[in-house]
Amino acid sequence: MSGGHFDYKESYLGYIAEQLEQDIENNDVEYEDSKPYDTPYGYQHTAETMKFMKIMVDELYKLKEILREYDYPVSGDTSEEDFLDSARVTVREYRGETMLKRLRIHNFKGWRDTGTIRMVHWQEFLPRFRRGNLLKHFTLKLGVA
Repeated sequence: MSGGHFDYKESYLGYIAEQLEQDIENNDVEYEDSKPYDTPYGYQHTAETMKFMKIMVDELYKLKEILREYDYPVSGDTSEEDFLDSARVTVREYRGETMLKRLRIHNFKGWRDTGTIRMVHWQEFLPRFRRGNLLKHFTLKLGVA
């Protein structure tokens, strides 16, 4: 399968996720002049920031996978049904959670609730996919009551 609808730029999401993973791994390593210049060191982020970064890593990998699967049918390599099946599996693995919901569960500082937010479960929005703009349909759907 060739793909190429996004000029393979969805791979950059994986590179960003990998860099975030390295930042998480090296977070507690303090900078020292005596170490070799290419020694990795961290930024000493708070535990709260580290939790958020781990969530971002998961989100980036999931989005990369979904965009890759979407790339195939719009490039004529597979069918829309194959894409929907793959997207359902990816979303099912994700247990229907969204980043906003996960942030709210973790009670990050600075969270401002501007109203009652209704989280849409994956089973509600996957059947609404149509040919065309994936990002339009796959963005978080929030309803303020």
